[in-house]
Amino acid sequence: MTAEVDAAGKRTNRSEIFGAWCKVTTTHGVADAYGDDLKYGRKFFFCLIFIMLTIAIFQIYILISAFAAAPHFDSSIIADQEDYMLFPNVTVCNQNRVNVTKLIELGITGEKIHSIEHLFLSQFVGYMFLNLEEGAQEWMRVKEIFDATNRSHLKDPNELLRYLGHSCEETLLHCYMNQEIFDCCSKAEAIINGEYGLCWVVPVPVDISIGEPVQYMPGIRSGLRLRIQPRTDHYYHSIFNNYIEKGVILSVNSNPYLTVYRDPIIIPPGMRARITITKHKTEYIKNTFSLFSPDCTENTTNQIAKGPYNREQCAADCINEFVNNEAECFMVGERRVEGRTCDPEEVVAKIYPKLSSYFSNSTKQTTIIDTSTSAVAFPAPEYLDDITNFYNASKGKANVVKDSIIAEIFYSSRLITSVQIKEKSSIFELFSNIGGQMGVWLGASIVTFVQFVYYFCIWMSQWRK
Repeated sequence: MTAEVDAAGKRTNRSEIFGAWCKVTTTHGVADAYGDDLKYGRKFFFCLIFIMLTIAIFQIYILISAFAAAPHFDSSIIADQEDYMLFPNVTVCNQNRVNVTKLIELGITGEKIHSIEHLFLSQFVGYMFLNLEEGAQEWMRVKEIFDATNRSHLKDPNELLRYLGHSCEETLLHCYMNQEIFDCCSKAEAIINGEYGLCWVVPVPVDISIGEPVQYMPGIRSGLRLRIQPRTDHYYHSIFNNYIEKGVILSVNSNPYLTVYRDPIIIPPGMRARITITKHKTEYIKNTFSLFSPDCTENTTNQIAKGPYNREQCAADCINEFVNNEAECFMVGERRVEGRTCDPEEVVAKIYPKLSSYFSNSTKQTTIIDTSTSAVAFPAPEYLDDITNFYNASKGKANVVKDSIIAEIFYSSRLITSVQIKEKSSIFELFSNIGGQMGVWLGASIVTFVQFVYYFCIWMSQWRK
């Protein structure tokens, strides 16, 4: 009796251990499952295993599909390109070739320019020659034109521009369309990196205007080109040099175009791209503006009528001009009057919050684009359009300081900060790169399967006793 009780007790304990787990799932309950309904329990567990295997197979399929669709970048094939929004030392070539007029104004003549290297090392940085092998012959022709221009005083000394060959954009486009990877593209990449010193511009004072969107590197990305227009009068020239000395606006080695990388980014067919946009809050505006000393003058009529400004009135007009567009405060070349200088701190106190509202704290957005038979264009960031509209609304004010602030917004912001493009992954590349997340999921699936088999074996052993 005791043995029967013990046996019954053991059996009851077994049913409590396993029955508590499967009571709600078996058709007839644990009590009925001891005898006649063994087949239902077995069918149930076979169904569980089948469902689990189906889910595992589906997970593997999803993982393989996701892995195949994602871009897999090999650093030996394409490097991650970090593009900071500033005035680079030497950047993309442009179609604004040698400005002969400006060189002559600065006293640069054919006799003073002995070679490409001499011109480049003389801190006149800009567009030169794409083809180094033909550079010597081209330079002799340029030198002759320089000499002829200086001697004959041609009305259009920029005639030289007709003799300087293709622009960098044309070369890059030719490179992309014809797939001349080693000859054309290698030189084009070197031009972008400034390794050969081929891109150059004479450092002169600037006006900034926004032009049409232009292609930066065909097949990869495009940019909104800011045209930096040279100023000719000596007053602006001296101001510009002062900015250079303080490291404020343009370095000596800079490009006459500030290309803001904005979309559409053209991704060629059969490629994958990973694009990262980082949005920063602008901090450079206040620091840079504190170095500016914006000269506030009125137009000639008001100036004669009112007489000299005091600092308080000047600062007030500056603030109104920037914030409300109600007054005029601008630099007017030789009409500059000593003592009429806005207090930059007062101006910044009002201007900076408005301009900085275009940027929030740093945020990052990464987008993966997959192309099949046609190219894909990636949409433009909205906040860049806001800045463009702000700039366009302020056009016609003849305000150098305002132009400088707009330039500083682009200068200190990072827009499209990473562009990676690679050909689609093959199935061999897929399996050669299996790991990471896929391995974790596969491991989890295997562990789950082993657990089900283990419990199933325990359950079967209980029924056989």
